Parts: sequence; C-alpha cells; structure tokens
Amino acid sequence: MTAQHTNPSDTHLNVSGKPLKIGVVVVAAGRGSRASDYSSGPKQYFKLGSQTLLERTLRALLAGIEGVEASLLTVIHADDGDLYEAAIPAELRAAICSPTHGGGTRQASVLSGLEALAETKPDVVLVHDAARPFVSPKIVASLIERAAAGYASLPLLPVHDTVKRVKSGVVEETIDRSRLGLAQTPQAFPFEHILDLHRKAASLDHEFTDDIAIAEHFGVPIHAVAGDPNNIKLTTPEDMRKAQAMLAPTLPDIR
Repeated sequence: MTAQHTNPSDTHLNVSGKPLKIGVVVVAAGRGSRASDYSSGPKQYFKLGSQTLLERTLRALLAGIEGVEASLLTVIHADDGDLYEAAIPAELRAAICSPTHGGGTRQASVLSGLEALAETKPDVVLVHDAARPFVSPKIVASLIERAAAGYASLPLLPVHDTVKRVKSGVVEETIDRSRLGLAQTPQAFPFEHILDLHRKAASLDHEFTDDIAIAEHFGVPIHAVAGDPNNIKLTTPEDMRKAQAMLAPTLPDIR
C-alpha cells in the first residue's frame, strides 16, 4: 500500500517543486544468529518493551516520511510469514506495503525489495536494516534531500578511538581516524539508479555488505550525513540489553 499524506515538507520536494515519491526497503530476512542466546527465533521479532524490534523500526521510519507519498516495504524470510503477522499490528500493516520474500544474502534481499517497489516508481529509495529501531526523522530527511538531488548517501559516525592495523597479533601501523567513519542505515539513492546497480551487482562473483558498497564499486560518488549514536544496530545480546535500557525511561511503571 502507498501511504498518501498531505502538506509535504520542503525537504521532500524535488528540484522541479513536485512532491517526491519515496520508497523504503526494510531488510528483515536475516536469521540473527549472533543474538540467539537472548531469545529464540530471528531477532527482528524479539520484544523491546511492548513492541517487537521490527515494529519499532517500521514506526520510526513512518515518522520520518510523514507528510509525503511513500511506499514502505519489508523484506522477510520465506518462513517468517506467521511471525510477521503476529509481530505487526493490523493498523500498521494497513499503512505499509505487503512484505516480500528475501534471498539467501542481504544483497539478494535488498534486490528483491527494490524489484517489488519498481511498479510504484518511487523517485528515491531508502534501504534500512530492521535491526536499527532508533533511526531519527532528522537523518531520514537529510538522506532524502541528498537522494532528491541525485546523490547516493549514508549516515556516518566519526571514529573517536585510535585505530591500529594488525597482522598476526602484531601492530603494523596507526590509521588516520579523521578519514574513517562508521556506516549506518538508512542508505539513500535515486531509485532507478540503485536498482540498475543492484541488478548488475547480482551477476558479479562478489558479495557486498551494504548498498553503498555497490555504488562505490561502480564508481558512484557518495555523500555522508551526520550519523546518530542512538541509531545503533542490534546484533548481540548486549545490544539488546542496551536497547532495553534506552527504552526504560519511556516505558510505564507497572509497580
């Protein structure tokens, strides 16, 4: 389903002044094995307070695209249909597209999502990991603005620690951290461009870990926007505990 909203903000207009059509692909087809000792099943269906991780991520993205014409689509594992139905309330399912099935890798799952969105012909697309439930509307707006201007972009966090290159337990050199950044999602692109690049990448004997890496491979210039330390990716049991702590001030006291 395509969400229709009124009064789009200026950050969501293209250069000709026409409202943009936004596509969002949420990658939720992984198995989450590194979080397996926290709970059984894929981590995107773990409960964080009263909502699952996936529900929180979807609601955060919807807050970021409020006021625009948007299609938000989740890519799930073929075996997770029942989990998805149980995890996402009916009113939220009605506001987003029906999910599509992913492939054997993250890259294949993103391509599946992009192909599923192609019939809606969005102008720009955001690709986001389901395991990042704290993405802010500010980041979303910054990325849409870059993509609307024709650029691939991603949020980056600065590296504050000293970084060493190590081989076989021996330090070889100190890396200039001013030239490093920690990548986050969403990552944003003009839609037709990244769909074409993903199709080309599918024929290569190489697996890309994120969508910006695909754009880099084909020589596309990349723009960075300021990342958010709260936009963490929940991968390990410790990450899940940190997320619960972050939510604690917002949860009701049931004593």
